[in-house]
Amino acid sequence: MDTDTTYVWVRIVAVVGALLSLVVSFVFCGGLATDAEVIRSVETAGYSKVVILNRNRLVSWKCSRGDASEFTVEAENSQGKRVELILCVGTYPKGNTLRVK
Repeated sequence: MDTDTTYVWVRIVAVVGALLSLVVSFVFCGGLATDAEVIRSVETAGYSKVVILNRNRLVSWKCSRGDASEFTVEAENSQGKRVELILCVGTYPKGNTLRVK
């Protein structure tokens, strides 16, 4: 093989490896949390009538470094008041964090 062909193959392998790495980290780091999982997490914390307002699966601005994604939700608290919450979906094995906005 000449150097041009080798260079093309090295680039292809690098791109495929980077994409595979991204997919694996996304899957194992909480980026694929479903709406049902988000609602279940909020309901487990004692809230009801959960509505998801925003999904941010790639960048978590309002959460900590160990979180993979964030969801803004609105729910009813135990006093019957509507509150806005942020659910930070953590990387394995951290778990989720619920914050009152």
